[in-house]
Amino acid sequence: MRISASSHYASRILVMLTRHADEAPIPAAALAERTGISIKFVEKIIRPLKKAGLVDSVRGATGGHMLAMRPEQVSLGDVVRAIEGGIDLTHCCDDPERCRSKESCSTRQMWSGVSRALERTLDAITLLDLLNDPAPECTNLPEPPKKRSHSSKESESKDDSEAGEGKLLSPRSHTKSRCCDPLLSASDSCSCSHGCPVS
Repeated sequence: MRISASSHYASRILVMLTRHADEAPIPAAALAERTGISIKFVEKIIRPLKKAGLVDSVRGATGGHMLAMRPEQVSLGDVVRAIEGGIDLTHCCDDPERCRSKESCSTRQMWSGVSRALERTLDAITLLDLLNDPAPECTNLPEPPKKRSHSSKESESKDDSEAGEGKLLSPRSHTKSRCCDPLLSASDSCSCSHGCPVS
């Protein structure tokens, strides 16, 4: 699952509007030059941001765009909802009636919980946070398992069977690093969708 390029670019545009708020309104051409996003894409992204009430625009030769709210009032969750229409990872989380298996599905609640955890994390990060103290890279996360060939999997399965040790350790059982989200690690409580360990 990936956030769309539009959401990524929208966050960059809004951070740029925040950083240069004293120059507002800022023309689309200037936003394109400063963010490296084409002017056509900038104009496309601005439309849903205006509709969501996150951006105001001024027409005319000296017109342009500006934040419609204070930067501490705008979260990444607001940005993603404006661009994507929501933060649900599956269609059935957003609208259970669309699922023909809603009565018997044993996974919908799990996906709904993951969606809400992601939403809480995005809502906890504001434009002001991004401007003043960008979140660190998630360097504490365990590396994903490397893809192995079919033959190597068979060999490993045989070795584990003979040794009687077929269980794998979970990421939480072999690392003591803190959550990659500084807002969550401050309270020694991690509810993010990464499954980060807690010290």
